[in-house]
Amino acid sequence: MASTRDDGDEPPHTSPSPPPPLFTLRPNPSLRGAVASLQFFSSVSSSPDYECGPPSCSGNFIAACHGGFGGVDFHDLSSRRIAFTAGPFGPDESGISLRRFSKVSRRALFHVRPTNVMSGSSPGGGVVRVFDIERRDVATHTFRTMHYGFCAATSASECRGFDGDGGNMILLPEGEDGATLRDLRSPPRNATVSFRFGGPERGSITSLAMADSFSGSAVVAAGMEGGQVIFCDTRRASVDTSNEVLRLGRNPVLCLEMLSSSSKDGKIKAVAGTAGDAAELLAQPSEERRTAFVLRSDKKSGLEIVGRHSTCSLSSGGRPGVSSCAMRSDGKICAVGGWDRRVRIYDTKKGKPLAVLAVTSGGSMLKKYDQNGSDLRTISKSSVSALDFATDKLGMLAAGYGDGRISVWNIFQQVARKS
Repeated sequence: MASTRDDGDEPPHTSPSPPPPLFTLRPNPSLRGAVASLQFFSSVSSSPDYECGPPSCSGNFIAACHGGFGGVDFHDLSSRRIAFTAGPFGPDESGISLRRFSKVSRRALFHVRPTNVMSGSSPGGGVVRVFDIERRDVATHTFRTMHYGFCAATSASECRGFDGDGGNMILLPEGEDGATLRDLRSPPRNATVSFRFGGPERGSITSLAMADSFSGSAVVAAGMEGGQVIFCDTRRASVDTSNEVLRLGRNPVLCLEMLSSSSKDGKIKAVAGTAGDAAELLAQPSEERRTAFVLRSDKKSGLEIVGRHSTCSLSSGGRPGVSSCAMRSDGKICAVGGWDRRVRIYDTKKGKPLAVLAVTSGGSMLKKYDQNGSDLRTISKSSVSALDFATDKLGMLAAGYGDGRISVWNIFQQVARKS
């Protein structure tokens, strides 16, 4: 297990400095709002004459949804401008989540919520749509959820066991403590598997993740308000589902990503982040003060936490919560985005910290420390609200922020050698 300091503070970062961001996209925050979710996509419709540096960005996009907008903006990585927008598909909607079905799929899952959902005047909770980026103004599937929170729908992350077009399975939050697994190839009435994750001290669902096992069955995970992560196999789904439970702490699990092994060993890798208040965490035992977690599961050892990490100094009143996370498609490294405006990279084998990235309000920068571990520069005021890794060929990591900006790093050469 990765070592951590008893006071919950993050130690000085001593590994080689990662590369600076390639660039930062700045959509109009007054029109879009905070970045809610982002994903890398490829498209056949682009023929740019400008490359952003090795490797080429030609024909690649970052798609982003925002908390103040009901559509999806596709940013061309060559021109660094919005090339086209999918939607809005309905009036008065705000983006919650955007997911691709695989790194080669041109389909996207888009989860929105009505802007007036808190008033109770909207029927149902959120709306989940599936659309093709080549026919981006028409949804091929539409589902309503009865979940009024911010738990996002998801698809199987970089699935390997499902069919070759990138999978057809989606997982939707339902009610306070449930989820529904749907197969897009089947009629709605007979294409669902229901889960109930509720239980003593668990509270409501706050995050969902899904991956496929080597046998082809989906493995579902739910992060809970009470700090637990529940893993279950769809072959053992029941009304009260709790196949395996791992407690991360006392705070809600705000983000969760999962990836299955490409071999027959049955391994599952996951990364998770929890909410956290500095004053409250300092009052808890040292093992309860972490907010970033790297998890592993296999047939022999079951679930275990291989890395527990703090994301900032608690004693100085930092913001230790983690609201976004992502895992690279090869499963070797993962990233978490914190309320303290930083992105942290970990290896998934032992949960070892690899790099820390940050930006200032005036531009991109790296986090640097003095000999006491104190920050030498002022960090941006916006929390990291979304993360995604590009394909292995691109070797990029994108981070979305609360002020609407998107920063892109090329970390492949620096980090891949360590993993």
